[in-house]
Amino acid sequence: MYIINSPNRKKSPLAHYRFRLSRLCIAVAGWMASGATAALAVSPMLEFETPYAISVLPGGDTIEITGSFSRAVPQNFSAVLASAPGIKTVRLNSPGGLLQAGEAVAGIIRARDLDTVVTLSCASACTVAFLGGHNRTLAPGAKLGFHAAYAPNTPKRWLDAVMRQSYGRFGVPAPFIDRVIATRAEDLWTPAEKELLEAGIISGPPSPALPREPLPATFGDQINTTSSAALTGYAEAFRGIVASLESVSPSICNGFLRGAAMPYEQYIPAADMSRWRVASRQVRAETGQVVSVEQARKDQIRTSMFESLHDDPEAENAYRHPMAVPGLCRAYRRLLDRALTLPEQERDPILRTILGNRS
Repeated sequence: MYIINSPNRKKSPLAHYRFRLSRLCIAVAGWMASGATAALAVSPMLEFETPYAISVLPGGDTIEITGSFSRAVPQNFSAVLASAPGIKTVRLNSPGGLLQAGEAVAGIIRARDLDTVVTLSCASACTVAFLGGHNRTLAPGAKLGFHAAYAPNTPKRWLDAVMRQSYGRFGVPAPFIDRVIATRAEDLWTPAEKELLEAGIISGPPSPALPREPLPATFGDQINTTSSAALTGYAEAFRGIVASLESVSPSICNGFLRGAAMPYEQYIPAADMSRWRVASRQVRAETGQVVSVEQARKDQIRTSMFESLHDDPEAENAYRHPMAVPGLCRAYRRLLDRALTLPEQERDPILRTILGNRS
């Protein structure tokens, strides 16, 4: 977390500061793939320029917040809640943002006695908002991330006191907070489920309504060696699935691309789902018909992909560093659209690289 001076407030030493997270981005690909509780390095990113979105999901009982926690989030969150009286759960998927915004959202959640759930990733200021929930759960594979605060020319003891105050007001045990402030600002601590339960950060195991096995977004070696016709059919069907999920929620779409466990089928039109299942069966039936694309060739293709997205920095950034931001699904749609217009000899290696195991 990053703390900046607030010269207009003079009541107490802690009140001299406004709080926000550093311009850091979680290295989500490695984070989500790892079940370890050790601190993981994070990469510098434009976290505060990640657009936020607040939307009511189909069914009317869940509201979702994605992107950065900016100053505008609490007010807009309240406005959306006022227009949706049936809300029972707040879904959070965010790399962080302003700590004060996270605290304000937590207060609103607590006042409405709402539940909170994370289906992908929630770090730093987002974890404070998460703590406002009555029932607080993680979907299978979802992670909470914590680290210490940072501010230039500010003693660490002041920053640690701020952190203790912020998490302490939600009843977080002192030993847990000690671990948080011991994690460098440029690192990220992702506690295991047992640690989160023992500290009261989460109130129970994942909801049984959420599947433990993700709907597969890729087939690895099967995609790499299936026939050209099966590959193209799958790519077209896959693009339709991505478009359907993105129209519901960028976070849900991103979760699908990253293999997170969520009930995707409830958001996908039956015709699109049927087409995708047929294409998937065809991929499996015709696997082994071609030689897999060599890794060196895949690396060349990825470089070309990044270059093709230069005019859309958000999409390029999301494709390079998959995370819960709107640009990831748009990046995949653009790359698939481009590849599907090419002759077979150029098209197939690109599709195999996009849709394969992305290793």
